[in-house]
Amino acid sequence: MTITAADLVVPYITAREGEEADSLLNLNVRIGPDRRPRLGYRDEAGPDRDLRSVLWARYSMSLGFAGQPTGTRGGGWCTRLRSKGHVALLATRFPLYGVIGTPYQYTADGIQPLAASDAPLPYNHPQIGWFVASQLVRELRDYEVVSLDDLVPAA
Repeated sequence: MTITAADLVVPYITAREGEEADSLLNLNVRIGPDRRPRLGYRDEAGPDRDLRSVLWARYSMSLGFAGQPTGTRGGGWCTRLRSKGHVALLATRFPLYGVIGTPYQYTADGIQPLAASDAPLPYNHPQIGWFVASQLVRELRDYEVVSLDDLVPAA
């Protein structure tokens, strides 16, 4: 069976009220470890990339008492999960697949965002260096549908 991006249900996390994305002006072109040009932040630090060197979107965050985020959740629940219900899965094999985010290109006018898609981009995609990730995607290979009522809370 072939599964397309349209078949996937990918829950998502939205920004909290007051959180803002970093400016496009903070992006630049740099040479990666493979000697190919890729996106980067002007003041890039280690936590800006994951272990596979993918650049992640930055968002501001307001922390309140005890280091907890402030503001209300933006966007609410994933519309598809809310309308279709939800299911609990106990996954035993769930390797990393790729990311969801925004692709960019370098033009005569500088770095420009391309139309974003909800389709996951695999980690091995040749254009991953021109992508700013906002969501991590795992492939669920082995799982069991479970009832939350049957699960025992961790001690």
